[in-house]
Amino acid sequence: MQFSELEAPFGYVYAIGQLSANFSSRDVEKEYLQLLTPADMQVPTEPQRLYNVLSRKENIFLAREMAWVLQVENVATYFLKPRSQVELEEMIEAIKPDDPTQIEYDVVIGVQEPAYAGEEAGLPGAMVNRLFHFTARSFIDSVPPPALITQQPAGPAKDQSMATFRLLVSNIFNDMLQLAANTGDTDETRALNYVSINYPDIYTLRWSQTSSLTVDTLAFRGVDVQHSKLSGTRRIVDVIFRYENPSGVESRFYTSVDVTGQFPFLVTKLQPYFER
Repeated sequence: MQFSELEAPFGYVYAIGQLSANFSSRDVEKEYLQLLTPADMQVPTEPQRLYNVLSRKENIFLAREMAWVLQVENVATYFLKPRSQVELEEMIEAIKPDDPTQIEYDVVIGVQEPAYAGEEAGLPGAMVNRLFHFTARSFIDSVPPPALITQQPAGPAKDQSMATFRLLVSNIFNDMLQLAANTGDTDETRALNYVSINYPDIYTLRWSQTSSLTVDTLAFRGVDVQHSKLSGTRRIVDVIFRYENPSGVESRFYTSVDVTGQFPFLVTKLQPYFER
């Protein structure tokens, strides 16, 4: 049984950025300093000290008082409020320093709220219903290689093919994240952000359209996002990927995403796109 969906008063958010925990007031900062232990003081970096303090169960009260901000391209974009302690604990884990050589990302799914009235005055708010954290390397390694590679016999040739594939995925991932440098609060940007991190076919497509195991011959030319003609009572968006071969011939592929509710989902798999 399904019940009708209610539109959020201020809309939905599906944004990709970096989460930071900031002191919301002077007294919160002073309380943090009092909670530092001698062991914390031996930690060489402030981010690690902050995580150590906030992650201790007895200090959950302090985590609730922090100003949690999502930055997109180093620009403060949303003041975040966790829906419950579950989301708050996820936010604490998200600021845990990982490999310093890796770029880290946080994905926020939630509901827009009025602008925050505290020290971050004017910054839009978002109630976090889901948050997940990943590094660029972990994402790239998670994209399954095509059968063209996995079916190769073990050896240097297969290793080279795999390395070339991972490099290709890395390049596309970087391109997609540039496109995902947005506030994730419109149908188009939510669809784009969702596809960027949830649909590995967009990364393997370029490989499957390449004629060589070791040479990248297709140039990625960009993405167009538009409302689908299939939209009716549902809000459906087409995400169209453009590629160009060395002869200058462009090919386009698209997938459709339903963004009616808070959690986007695929409607059609990736397929050739033709103007209607």
